[in-house]
Amino acid sequence: MPTMPLDSVLQLLRAHKILTHLWAMTGTQRVTSKQDPSRQVLEAPYEDCLRYHTFVEAKIQEHPAYLAGDMATVIQWALDRDRRTRVAARALYNGMQFPWGEALAQAMKDNGVIWTVTEMGVTVLPTSAEEQGDQLPQPPQLAKGQPGQRGGKAQSK
Repeated sequence: MPTMPLDSVLQLLRAHKILTHLWAMTGTQRVTSKQDPSRQVLEAPYEDCLRYHTFVEAKIQEHPAYLAGDMATVIQWALDRDRRTRVAARALYNGMQFPWGEALAQAMKDNGVIWTVTEMGVTVLPTSAEEQGDQLPQPPQLAKGQPGQRGGKAQSK
């Protein structure tokens, strides 16, 4: 997939707004709701798509780096959180057959913490197994020649 360099937060927000509008434009078919299976809903209602874009825009404007004028940091931060949120929505959409609007709303709810910025700085995210190449952390190694000991110190039970 071709990539477009983003030189400003404004470009990022324009691209994001276009994306969310396209979701709404293409999500006009009626499908069964996962939240209420007795109802037929639009696949991607405009309100749900716009709500996500507005959420992203607000979180960008709250970021301390945005207020300090460090746009490169804000762009990378927003792209990472947006990708993680959309991956979660896609899992609900593909795996559990959620309509896109409901999947997006649930992903926002479930992943809201990753968009949190505290006074101390940005929330640090753990690296997923996917990003590590599916490698799990290695357990601590026992010191060679010393069974039951780590790092040369005896373990107490």
